[in-house]
Amino acid sequence: MITSACDKEVSSTPPAVPAPDEIVARIGDLEFTQAELDEDLPFLEKADPSLSKGYIRYYVLMQVLVPRRLIAKALDPRDVAEARQKAEELALAVKSAGGDLESLKRHGDALGGKESPFPLFRTNDLEVAAARATFGLQIGEVSGAVHGIWGSYVLSPTRVVPGVAGSADSRTVYTVFFPYSPESGFRSRILAEAETYKKEPLEVHSRYFRELRPLATEIRILPTN
Repeated sequence: MITSACDKEVSSTPPAVPAPDEIVARIGDLEFTQAELDEDLPFLEKADPSLSKGYIRYYVLMQVLVPRRLIAKALDPRDVAEARQKAEELALAVKSAGGDLESLKRHGDALGGKESPFPLFRTNDLEVAAARATFGLQIGEVSGAVHGIWGSYVLSPTRVVPGVAGSADSRTVYTVFFPYSPESGFRSRILAEAETYKKEPLEVHSRYFRELRPLATEIRILPTN
């Protein structure tokens, strides 16, 4: 047995995996389910096998789930619907025109499409959905509409950038991005707010207490009914 921050004993044998809709983490006023916590786990484990499940789950909590929840609270649903519709329309137009990178550029340049100046890695801090889509495509292949946490995308990887000293390779990407918010500085504001949650106590399901304890500033077991 070990003892948690709230003086509860934690068995050396972890409890069963919670149900998908069960709340397994709480940070401040935000709660997250088992399904949310492990949604990106398979992709990120494959992206970097050296990372532990605990590190990936903490990364997902703080870098993906907290910002996503704050974004959803701050957005106007009409702006989200408009961005998603534009991405869907572009994806359909590109598919009808041949569905390749050149077709995407012909339609996307006028919409602000551009090739990234820096390569995209699998463990992309700002948008796991874009990384998952990019690494699921062949070079020159075009995605459908990708609905992320910051906006919707239609994208195509343009070349492979080999890794250095054993690191994983990356991709340069041509992307047309439709942001969910027209607000200038929206991303910076949300990320700054998300940083404040790292100072909040993290309450987690007892199954994840051991693996997350070394990563959180303050952690305790989530009370159960």
